[in-house]
Amino acid sequence: MEDSDSDSKGLRGEGLGDAATHPTGILALPNEVLAEIFTHHLPAYPLCPPLYGADSPEFLRTICSRWRDLALYTPSLWRAIRLGPHHTLQESKRFQEWVQRSGSSPLSLVVNIANASDEDQSAAVLRLLSDHRRRWEYITLALKPSEVDGLSGSAPLLVRFQLIINTDKNYQTPIRFEDADRLRILSLWNVPRNDDSVRWEQLTCLSLFNVSVLDAARTVALAPNLRCCAFSLGEVTNLDPGTFIEHHRIHTLVLIYFSNTHLDAFVLPALRRLEISGFIDSRDAVDPVKAFVERSRCRLTHLRLADGDGGDSDSDRARSAVASGVFQSALPGTLVATVRRPSEQGREDEDRWITDEYWQQG
Repeated sequence: MEDSDSDSKGLRGEGLGDAATHPTGILALPNEVLAEIFTHHLPAYPLCPPLYGADSPEFLRTICSRWRDLALYTPSLWRAIRLGPHHTLQESKRFQEWVQRSGSSPLSLVVNIANASDEDQSAAVLRLLSDHRRRWEYITLALKPSEVDGLSGSAPLLVRFQLIINTDKNYQTPIRFEDADRLRILSLWNVPRNDDSVRWEQLTCLSLFNVSVLDAARTVALAPNLRCCAFSLGEVTNLDPGTFIEHHRIHTLVLIYFSNTHLDAFVLPALRRLEISGFIDSRDAVDPVKAFVERSRCRLTHLRLADGDGGDSDSDRARSAVASGVFQSALPGTLVATVRRPSEQGREDEDRWITDEYWQQG
């Protein structure tokens, strides 16, 4: 019996030794495979994971020493970073740490410091943004007007750029990106620009907010390859024929804070998808929409009547159904949907409206 027990213990000991020497399961995976699994654990790039919690790359550092070291030296885990409008000092430091850990990887950044009270923190974040501009790829920024000057410069990897600044009529310095050959999606809120701000001819998607019709018309004329546009326009009065926003390739248009005179400014023969929002009573917009379609000679396939302040009561739903029916009668062959559209400001997926999935939602 003693020999048998001894043999059993020996076998168990040998087995443990084999397990330690020859790990199985996930422990047996090479670092390259583990790093790929880590990447798929996070939200799909360019979406940003949270700074804390189980969905954060920081969580991977808590499992074991091997995972901790591997996570720290996998730059792609730290390349997408969000710093919210009410961030703490600790979150600001973590933001800076992640930027450093991302190494030379392209960056996806969502940074809102427009209302930050700690000027030293904001200055540190701005310096970091400027220092790593050449790695910018997907960028959403909300800043004070005084913080914009340092943004301009070389941005060779930039694909999407959204900038929101507080309204300041005294701020007149146009933003400018050099060698941004990959830039396709541009969204500017209260941001001055000129002919040299970007290479307008390469843009496919443009959003301009708080602009006049004349300003929008001049900018659209610089971008012959646009496919999608979103505008928040000033009131249209005494429209001169020369200020028409005319374009032969734009197929998707979103008008925020819509008024009935806005569509009078457009001639878009290729338009297929239109969204209007911010109206008081959508039924009042039937005639302007119909006149626009006839003037543009476009074949409108989708119309979204979006109301960010709409309610969910029975009366609200009934009113939406009536509006949808009125438009459907006026525009046969057009798919009409009444929806609630959340505010797009500061959303890292703010270009979702250019996707086919967005327009299939009713």
